[in-house]
Amino acid sequence: MRLRTEQNGFAGFAWREAGQKEFPADQVVRFDCRKSPNLQQYEADLNGDGKIIHIRLLLPDKGADLESITLHDDRGQVLREWRFNK
Repeated sequence: MRLRTEQNGFAGFAWREAGQKEFPADQVVRFDCRKSPNLQQYEADLNGDGKIIHIRLLLPDKGADLESITLHDDRGQVLREWRFNK
């Protein structure tokens, strides 16, 4: 994920796997985001036991400018990429 934020905070992802109706509390990855006028690259591992069917993006409370999200498989192959250009 590439983003920029004007305040320090946390970002991350929560996910559901096939057969789960809710987002389990133990399926969350968070990381520190440091304020910066420049886009920063952040990486996180979503270590699911099953097939991930739904990802929730968690952004800092004060907001962020999000440029892109890229999902990779265990071999580093790009599965999906989203770009958010203004």
